[in-house]
Amino acid sequence: MRRKITLPLLLTVCFITISFLITNSKIDSSNGHDKVENYEEKEGENAGEYIKYLNSLRVNPATGKLELDDILNGRREVMLALQKAGSRGRSILDLTWEHMGPNNVGGRTRTIAFDKGNPSRMYAGSVSGGLFISDNGGLDWYPSPANETLAALSVTSIAVATNGDIYIGGGESQASYFDGSGSYSPGFPGNGIYKSTDNGMSFTLLEDTEPTPGTLGGNSGAWTKINRIACHPTDANKLVAAQNSGLWYSEDAGDSWSACSAGSAMSGFVASDVTFDVNGNVHAVYNNKYYKTVSSSDITEYNQLGSGLPSGIGRMNIAIAPSDPNYSYAYAISSSTSEMLGIYRSTDGGASFSAISTAGGGLFNDLNGQGYWNICIVVNPVDRDRVYIGGTFETYTWRASTAAWTPMSAWFYPEFFSKYIHADVHFMIFNPNDTEGNTMYVGSDGGVSRTLNAQDDYPDFQTMNTGYSTYQANGVGFGLFGDPIGGSQDNGTQYVNFLESSALQAIGVLGGDGSRGEVSRIRTDYLFGAVYFGDMRRSVNAGNTSSNILDCNIDKLGGTGTGACNPNGLPDNGGEFMPVFKLWENWDLYETFKSVLFGGTVEYPVGSGSFYVLNDVVNYEGRDITLTKSGISESRLYLATNSNLWVTDGALFNSTEAAEWFKILPSTFGIVSSIEFDNSGNTVYVGTATGRLYRLDGLLTADLTYIDDVFDPALAGITSFLYPEIFPVGGSAARITAISINRDNPDELVLSTAGYGVDDNVWHTTNALTDSDAVFVSLANELPNVPVFGILMEMYNSNYILAATEFGVWSYDISTGGDWTQETSLIGSVPVLEIREGFIRDQDCKAIYIGSHGRGFFRATNLAAGTCDFALVNDSADVNSDSPIQEEIIAGIVLTPNPADISADANLTLAKAANITTKMYTMGGVLVRSFGTAAKPIGASKITLGVSDVLPGAYLVVFEAEGGATVSRKLMVY
Repeated sequence: MRRKITLPLLLTVCFITISFLITNSKIDSSNGHDKVENYEEKEGENAGEYIKYLNSLRVNPATGKLELDDILNGRREVMLALQKAGSRGRSILDLTWEHMGPNNVGGRTRTIAFDKGNPSRMYAGSVSGGLFISDNGGLDWYPSPANETLAALSVTSIAVATNGDIYIGGGESQASYFDGSGSYSPGFPGNGIYKSTDNGMSFTLLEDTEPTPGTLGGNSGAWTKINRIACHPTDANKLVAAQNSGLWYSEDAGDSWSACSAGSAMSGFVASDVTFDVNGNVHAVYNNKYYKTVSSSDITEYNQLGSGLPSGIGRMNIAIAPSDPNYSYAYAISSSTSEMLGIYRSTDGGASFSAISTAGGGLFNDLNGQGYWNICIVVNPVDRDRVYIGGTFETYTWRASTAAWTPMSAWFYPEFFSKYIHADVHFMIFNPNDTEGNTMYVGSDGGVSRTLNAQDDYPDFQTMNTGYSTYQANGVGFGLFGDPIGGSQDNGTQYVNFLESSALQAIGVLGGDGSRGEVSRIRTDYLFGAVYFGDMRRSVNAGNTSSNILDCNIDKLGGTGTGACNPNGLPDNGGEFMPVFKLWENWDLYETFKSVLFGGTVEYPVGSGSFYVLNDVVNYEGRDITLTKSGISESRLYLATNSNLWVTDGALFNSTEAAEWFKILPSTFGIVSSIEFDNSGNTVYVGTATGRLYRLDGLLTADLTYIDDVFDPALAGITSFLYPEIFPVGGSAARITAISINRDNPDELVLSTAGYGVDDNVWHTTNALTDSDAVFVSLANELPNVPVFGILMEMYNSNYILAATEFGVWSYDISTGGDWTQETSLIGSVPVLEIREGFIRDQDCKAIYIGSHGRGFFRATNLAAGTCDFALVNDSADVNSDSPIQEEIIAGIVLTPNPADISADANLTLAKAANITTKMYTMGGVLVRSFGTAAKPIGASKITLGVSDVLPGAYLVVFEAEGGATVSRKLMVY
């Protein structure tokens, strides 16, 4: 008989098979981009690493801690500055921000709610990007206009009263960082509870909940970390808030608040969850114990219940059955391991519980050690015996009739698949207007998802992120057409290429937690990104695939390998969680000579009567340049590792191989945290996490060559200088987060420093090239005392300075001094981790881009001339027809064996059929042997190099393609 394959069996097989493949896969660092990336394998580790990294950007360097008082005082300075600016008029530059996507990728979402009067109207909160609204059940979203006015854009809880009033609270308890001193540093704290009486279009702060510096009681964070707000089902005046300073209630619609009581005030410990049942009883988790109001008429007094719940709880979420308030469920995790302790059920109103799951184990245990970060539970509104849970990798559902847990979704499926929900699930809620109990929404690190058949055994899900632009960007880069790219928290590296169904829709280039991003202007299909700890990647086809770009100089030892090259995709010296990297390209050189690549002739200099064609050598600005694709496509890609700076000049070539890397700044004082170069590419400034500033000169003319496997920057012509100042000058060393140069004058620069409690967080000099005589002047007077993550000396007018801070972008005029002003239009006080400026299509048409950690990418173009073309159009097809976007003829070469004693095979990859001439030279340039010219086909081929009678040593094998570039490889003979 035919074997019947049921859906449960199919799902189980898929889960086990794909989990096995992912667990046992290894990212290939040489052969391209794994479409099902296993970055999320590290998710349990990386939620903590992400929190640690953010903490390092914000910590007070004098104390080594991130104190709530520092944050609240900084926020207060921001609000005072805004009030002062409001009385004066516009900001200095009056930048008009334009959202640049992604409009299809959501960020971390811990709360969703529904409007009382409109069944299609919904609200969702970004943990650092504010409130978003949908008027069609989540099909499309838009930001609340109130976001521009909120003191903090952290929204972690939303509650809607029976009369339609909306309450929002912010601050993530789950994003706290243990600093080793016995206390926890906060993530992005909230600013109390805000109330809206106009369907979320405007909000007013409830004054009784405003956090006050100096009266917080240690790091308890009264009203800065609101875990849940709950509104009474029938009385609009009654609401309860679970926050890090306890369980609090209001009986006058939020005007005043008091601590709840269970014999004594419930204000000494964290309240992590609270909800009303349909009868008006309050159920809450306080100090990891289960409480319930004494009666349904009194929301102030509580009894501890929960017999049968386990000990050792580190976090617990609860859910009450809407159809029967006697049925309560609890999801508990361990305080020691952050793994599941179990799912528990009560049928007597919370008095006693019994386990409906074993402690986490096997397939069912998907928390991966981060239950502190992501757990949630909800009960079907029409079925008291059906419950749903979410965790790190999967979601599950349970029915009392079968007493079995079955998987609903997993992160490793493609997004279009009906069983996909993004990793790290934080929230589940049913649409109260669906009387059938089928419509459920899910909030995760990837935004919002929805099912319309939650009653089915195996529900189907759809991602609902259109317009939900809550992408938590860690940085931003952009290409020739203004196409932005940048990495983010748990949403990989996204690229808005202007080619998708919506202009601002992004494609995923990398997975996991992404760092910054770069798009080549010379080769518009070349993208660069990085993930955890320096895993540097390059795409040569506009993000369709990518591969590791590190070679054995920077990444020699991996796994258990010793001695021989055994790379693992990470720099041997390690790197920060979000590594710093930056691409310089010689656009002037390329623009001057590009027409020779297509049969054209270039007169240089113009009017000289000297004309050049392909393969000619021209003296360009004192250097001899061979007019080939590689010759005029000049670049430098810089990558920071722990206490080192590396560079490659091969980022735009040989896509089938890693680039050759050179360590140009060894053993810096502190981790390299910022990089900037001048227009010429010859001068590079480097800042460290310990407040030290370096300058390197000679990068453009440096001889980037290894001699006997050794590279000496000094012998290569690179000089370095360490400035004596430790920034901030006269204070504790603070991380230099960014440097910006007057691109036409490397003597002038401005730099920014991170951390709260740093009075002088922006510095300026006009004589940086005088080494120890350079004078740095603080520009921070009147700038709020908050971390500055990015800095920009504006290109049209270098008197204008722009600072990217934890509270939006601020502007300053050096020529007039005075106040800093916030450029608030559209973005508000969102954290901005990077700010950059560059040209789009025409060098005279510059735009300012920011990567915001909660709202995605934005740009301002209103400083440019009105004739500039800033259309959201990708012209790469036209550019490709008349510029060298394609690979070199010789796309790749691998010599094996190397070292060799009898012979070596040169394994070639050619972009087209060509005649290849091969010669062998000493490292001093003396011809040793010519291997002749051979016709080779497109694709893979081989040339055998006989070396049996060659003296031992290091040699350079040079391959020249007729009509193409010359490529060389080092061969060791023994």
